[in-house]
Amino acid sequence: MNKYVLIGIVVAVLVAGILVAIGFCVPIAADRMNLEPGEFGDMFGLANALFSGLAFSALIITLLMQHKELSLQRRDLDLTREEIAGQREALQEQNRLLERQGKEEKVGKLIEAHLQVVEGLRVTAADRRLSGDEAFWGMTERLHREHESLRRSVGQGRESEAFAESWKRINQYNRDVLTKYWQSLTGTIQAIFEEGLSNPGEYRRRLRGNMAQNEVAVLFYLVHLGEAPESEKALVRDLVSFDKDRLTPGVLPDQYYHYCVEGTI
Repeated sequence: MNKYVLIGIVVAVLVAGILVAIGFCVPIAADRMNLEPGEFGDMFGLANALFSGLAFSALIITLLMQHKELSLQRRDLDLTREEIAGQREALQEQNRLLERQGKEEKVGKLIEAHLQVVEGLRVTAADRRLSGDEAFWGMTERLHREHESLRRSVGQGRESEAFAESWKRINQYNRDVLTKYWQSLTGTIQAIFEEGLSNPGEYRRRLRGNMAQNEVAVLFYLVHLGEAPESEKALVRDLVSFDKDRLTPGVLPDQYYHYCVEGTI
């Protein structure tokens, strides 16, 4: 029990006891002493002072109790405020986690959609209908054959012109396929960079890891000879390394590499 409440009860009991005692004793004492009421009342000046002091003490105790109660209420409010702040921070962290998970799920779905686009590619090369990764092989193979045919027809010294014309024909023949592929790839790369992922490198490696050498060769041609905006080409360059040492010579011959980079064979 609160000590102030206990003190208040004790004081109240004492005051009540004294009042009851006075109520019984005063009439008897006044009758035996044959005193006038005024004279008899003057004998209790000390009692009046005592009761006044007790009343004042009771007031102080009441104020102390109220102060204590207000302090407890203030502490409860502070604890409640701290708890609400903690809950708000936890909720914000949960929202950030859900938002990050949503972004990662979105990018993951974009990568899967792009891989499906690659699987859905269809081209014709060497009298064969090719799809998926083989479609890129078909494009590079047809480019090589077109160049060899044109090179023989135009003669020595005009190999660069023959290659440029060969790529132009391959690009026109497969324009719809290459446009669909390029838009899907650059859109996926851009999402990886813009979504604010916690680990974008993981998604870049996942996207790059599914590229065969023939696909990288076709990308090399598109970046160096294509008509796409430079901003989109920069996205591809950031994803794929076109260092000569990392490119397979059988897929991307040295003469084609030099033409794309230097403009001549």
